[in-house]
Amino acid sequence: MPLVSVIVPTYNRPLSLEKTLISILNQTFSDIEIIVVNDAGEDVSNVIRILDDDRISYIENEKNKGLAGTRNVGILKARGKYVSFLDDDDLFYPTHIEILVNEMEDKPQMAGVYSDVNMCYMRDDGVILQEQVIYSLDWKKNYFYGVNFLNVLSYMLKKEVIIDIGLFDESLRALEDYDMLIRLSKKYYLKHVPVITCKYIRQNKTMGALNATCFVDRRKPFFDKNKLFFESAGDINKYRTEFFNDTYSYKMKTYADRFKDKKIVVFGAGEGGRRLFGFLKEKNIPVSFLIDSQGEKSKNDWTDKYIYTPDQFFESFYDKDCFIFVAVGMIVHIFEVLEYLYNKNCKDFLLMY
Repeated sequence: MPLVSVIVPTYNRPLSLEKTLISILNQTFSDIEIIVVNDAGEDVSNVIRILDDDRISYIENEKNKGLAGTRNVGILKARGKYVSFLDDDDLFYPTHIEILVNEMEDKPQMAGVYSDVNMCYMRDDGVILQEQVIYSLDWKKNYFYGVNFLNVLSYMLKKEVIIDIGLFDESLRALEDYDMLIRLSKKYYLKHVPVITCKYIRQNKTMGALNATCFVDRRKPFFDKNKLFFESAGDINKYRTEFFNDTYSYKMKTYADRFKDKKIVVFGAGEGGRRLFGFLKEKNIPVSFLIDSQGEKSKNDWTDKYIYTPDQFFESFYDKDCFIFVAVGMIVHIFEVLEYLYNKNCKDFLLMY
């Protein structure tokens, strides 16, 4: 019996699936099984055959079940004491499973553990626009009132815990992992292992496919289902502020050498910009420039600072002494900003959302 089962849902991505599976097969910890579940997509059996490793099993859904249903198929087939998840375009670094298993075996009372994730923003042609750890935070149940702060590839759970809280909700087409973690947080907690062990890859061809209306519509069933949970928190903005302030503090400490003695520029005048601007003001960190794609049209009552468009800023003010904090929230907008900075050959920036 393998100690760890790794569930890999896949749908129409044979090239990235091979890289994903190789990253699992190259683990320093070898007592694993890999369960690949094809969600009624393009046949990838040839990928499995080429890799030729008896630790891999392959299942094909007869019809499309979505991500939640596909992960559930793998969970129910899993023979391991512990379960991990890796989507077919993400990667484990070689020691990912070993590090998490050692923590689990050392503290058998734990329901699960999670590590830190490199977030990689990649163009369709494979060019990496940005790669960084977005946050590294210890477990706080209250965070879940405001955000889901865990990536599914970062955690390892006892299979018995998953069965106890219930599998992924197959009625949800988005935020199914957030939903499961909310249920888990009501009874258990996870231990944070502050080591970067995996890479989560975001590509604009997948993120750009959702317009704002679709983005909201896909998430509505999740919020309807968990309405009482969020209402029980009272003012959820309090918990969102707590999460973002903790995240900002982590980044200010971790990346301090990169922006020391630099002129701070905040890119984004929406909610994210307002939140970051307030945090920096509290910490007595001066902001030299505020920029937004809408320029002065995005003016709000939280600042009297002039808001430049990106073109205005780069044409008139940008120099080697500037450092940009990107504070936009929507994934589509993040890609737009990253593409803009890439075309300006600007590398002195951090994602601060």
